[in-house]
Amino acid sequence: MDNRKKLILGTVIFIGVILIIGFTLFSTLTLEPSVKVGYVGSNAGNTINASFKYFDGVESRKVKFNEGDVVTIKYAIGLEEGSLSLVVFDEKGDEIIKRSDNEGEVSFEVTETQKYKISLVAAKAKGNFSVKWDV
Repeated sequence: MDNRKKLILGTVIFIGVILIIGFTLFSTLTLEPSVKVGYVGSNAGNTINASFKYFDGVESRKVKFNEGDVVTIKYAIGLEEGSLSLVVFDEKGDEIIKRSDNEGEVSFEVTETQKYKISLVAAKAKGNFSVKWDV
């Protein structure tokens, strides 16, 4: 193999390694780390629910709501240990709702069409939760 082919092959391998490292760093930094033990749940339609023996992290769902919508979120949190909160963020990352009580219902009017993130944030939790939203 002549030097030109070795140089091209070396460059291709180098670029491949850089891309793999970059992708790994990107996914590590952007994904929300979670530890889930005995976690059985569903995150489909307009609901998120789960039961778990241990949950430390975040379970989230991005949902697009349109300007003028009135969104109602019903939630139930059955907590035996740790802490668990329902938190809703707008597209900018601003927290617009945070609830930690056992159950309830919250509503908000959408002032601008955007994707909202509905999250369950757990710290060393044991128990279950159920969240459902309607427009």
